Amino acid sequence: MVENPEELVMKFDPLVIDDLGAKLYSTLPPIISELIANGYDACANKVEIELFGTAENKSVIIYDDGEGMSFKEINEKYLIVGRKRRNVEEDTKKKKRCNRPPIGKKGLGKLAFFGIAKKATIETVQNKTKVVFEMDLTKIHNSGSVYKPEFVVRKNVLEKDGTKIILGNLYRKSDFDIESLKQSISNYFIFDEDFKVYIKKDGEKFEEITNDLRYEQKGRKEDFSWFFPETAEKLKLKDKYSFADTIKGKIILFDKPVKNNLRGVTLFSRKKLVNLPEFFPEQGSSFFFQYLTGWLEVDFIDEFKPDVISTNRSSLAWNDPNLQELKSFLNEVISFIHKDWRERKKERTNEKIKEKYNVDTVHWRETNKNNLTIVKNIDKIREILDDPEKVSEEEATDILGIAHSLAPNHADFVLWSGLHNKITDNKIIKEKFFDEKYLEAAKEAVQIYNEEVQTITGESQIDYRTLVEQVFGQEDTRKIWLTNKSTPSEKDIDEGCKFLSMGIMTGFRNPAVGHNSLTKSAKIKIFSDRNCLDILNTISYLFDRLEKRKKP
Repeated sequence: MVENPEELVMKFDPLVIDDLGAKLYSTLPPIISELIANGYDACANKVEIELFGTAENKSVIIYDDGEGMSFKEINEKYLIVGRKRRNVEEDTKKKKRCNRPPIGKKGLGKLAFFGIAKKATIETVQNKTKVVFEMDLTKIHNSGSVYKPEFVVRKNVLEKDGTKIILGNLYRKSDFDIESLKQSISNYFIFDEDFKVYIKKDGEKFEEITNDLRYEQKGRKEDFSWFFPETAEKLKLKDKYSFADTIKGKIILFDKPVKNNLRGVTLFSRKKLVNLPEFFPEQGSSFFFQYLTGWLEVDFIDEFKPDVISTNRSSLAWNDPNLQELKSFLNEVISFIHKDWRERKKERTNEKIKEKYNVDTVHWRETNKNNLTIVKNIDKIREILDDPEKVSEEEATDILGIAHSLAPNHADFVLWSGLHNKITDNKIIKEKFFDEKYLEAAKEAVQIYNEEVQTITGESQIDYRTLVEQVFGQEDTRKIWLTNKSTPSEKDIDEGCKFLSMGIMTGFRNPAVGHNSLTKSAKIKIFSDRNCLDILNTISYLFDRLEKRKKP
């Protein structure tokens, strides 16, 4: 042990220690975060946090494997309160082995631990020289404006470079909730391969604090996400905002509402929090924002003068002119994500209804395009169900499934359901109709009508024209009496059915309309679903008249 003839001296206004220490920081997470930031600025690759204590006596140890501090650096940097760090260190950052732009600006983070403890012991090693000194809040208050910490200097130590801060006799009485603390600390930093933070309690195994903890939501899962700068590139925002391609991050929509303290987008600069989660559009859907979270790195704001980051790094000075473009950028991005989220939810609802009910909603609408009532109602239903802020995907899926069962593809629901059962119960007609082979479906219906007439009359060896003339001919030759023909109206019905039957059979059983013609017609779609339903409806009427015939 070597007693150094020099002194460690801290000069200050006593009020500053309270205002920027105990009063500015009063809970464990932000205090530990400030000490972690000091390790980051010291080029540490690793920071370790150890928690100890019973209800009567609690302590915290924070160690970083950074560059440590020399006796001179302690005096000229660490013990100067409010030192403008950037003025010196920004010019020399490239000389540092880690080439990191510093997080700290005002040299105030060192006071943070006075928010939870009255005394701190600092042990720091640089180039085999270890300096141990004490920061005692009571002695600082009693010393006026000049505080001379007690210290010890040891030469030729075997310890590696780094700094350890020991906080004892914490004000805190409640137990340490290590899981909550891990998540809270993850909210303050963006970690990477070059900078990791570990924590343990009462001698247990160290656990790494990762970025994933920040948005770990029990009982919830990530639903949709947008990455940056990719999203900004997609929107071509670089043309409008010069910084657009420098912003990195991820915005997430969860499947269930997220915790209140995570709702909104968090901003980071130089890997550390600068703005708590916020909703940047001045107006927006409260429903949408319940599911929204994420983070963006906006490092360029650290270059702004005057400084736009608050002392406790929890908010930005949004009224500053330098931040107006960033605010506009964020507004535009969130508005796009809101719209894109709605579209993605709509697409997924379509996929779910297709999977659960085998319904393609676009095709469903298209096959009913000739029935304006059905189309109009489909559109009305979709307008309501496509809004995820009104109906859940599961509800929308089931409602659409029910609606489709009432008005299926090609349905022209009222017409189809009202057709004669000789048509609706015929598998061939049904299959061809729903396969969109409308001409073949109509031809098949004519065929079964022809067969029904033959069955009733017993005539099967005559051509269609002779058959119609004999069946619906003069009174002395006709074989089917649809009515008694005792009134003019009844006579008109009989004659009408005769000519309808002749027209139908002429149109669909004419030798000129053979297989090739049917195939060709189907390909060029000259015979629509509506045309087919018109024919089926006519044949349905004829079947109904046959059923109600007077003779035989």
